[in-house]
Amino acid sequence: MKQLTFILSIFLILVLGSVKNSFCQEDKFIIVYNNMSAETDLESDWGYAAWIELDGEIYLFDSGTKGDIFKSNLEKLNLDPGKINKVIISHNHYDHIGGLSAISEELKPNTKVYLPEMIDDELLKQMNSLDFQVEKDFKKIGDRIWITRVMENPANRIKEHALVIEKGEKYIIITGCAHPGISGMCKEIADYFQGKTPELVTGGFHLIATSDSNVEEISATLKEIGIEKAGASHCTGEKAISIFQKDWGENFVQLYLGDEYVF
Repeated sequence: MKQLTFILSIFLILVLGSVKNSFCQEDKFIIVYNNMSAETDLESDWGYAAWIELDGEIYLFDSGTKGDIFKSNLEKLNLDPGKINKVIISHNHYDHIGGLSAISEELKPNTKVYLPEMIDDELLKQMNSLDFQVEKDFKKIGDRIWITRVMENPANRIKEHALVIEKGEKYIIITGCAHPGISGMCKEIADYFQGKTPELVTGGFHLIATSDSNVEEISATLKEIGIEKAGASHCTGEKAISIFQKDWGENFVQLYLGDEYVF
């Protein structure tokens, strides 16, 4: 009888521990591809990708440049592409879409891939098991996750959308390169989510060729919008990132390759 009681006690501990772990799963995102690198054994390369765990679902935002590097980084982080529920591609540039074909066969059949415009036909043929959807307007793709309207800068004609993750009365913005302009994108998002506070904007800000004075103006504008933290990386440029680091101080969040943000 004592042995049976002991076995039942162990069983209950294991079951309750498993249930606790499932309820305590953190919502977070991890940078899995980036040319800006933290201290990590992951391979850095020009491009960007973020793995997002939210409300029990997995989202992939962009996929970097080279499939072998992308897959290797996922493996080193013990992240299984087969668990991805939805994919978001910020814009049709090789350093954001290049790694997708390398994991396409591991993704579930008919996995939705949200795009701001249709991608190259040859690339589509390599991934014909996926469900590509071109969305133009703000669209909720999960309980607390949105893609923005497709924005375009008339000067470069690059179409791009960003990702927004709701966090109670706050939200997080993730951009691929922000070709339409990081200030304008954040302002439009803030207008759409009026009444909520933008906690963080991160990703590429595309300021690599921007003058120091203009970077300072952009930094100030993001603060005026009400953004609390900045995590500039990828195509922002090292000099521009250093300006953000100085300007934002403790509110600058390093989100380089291998870094994660819990929300």
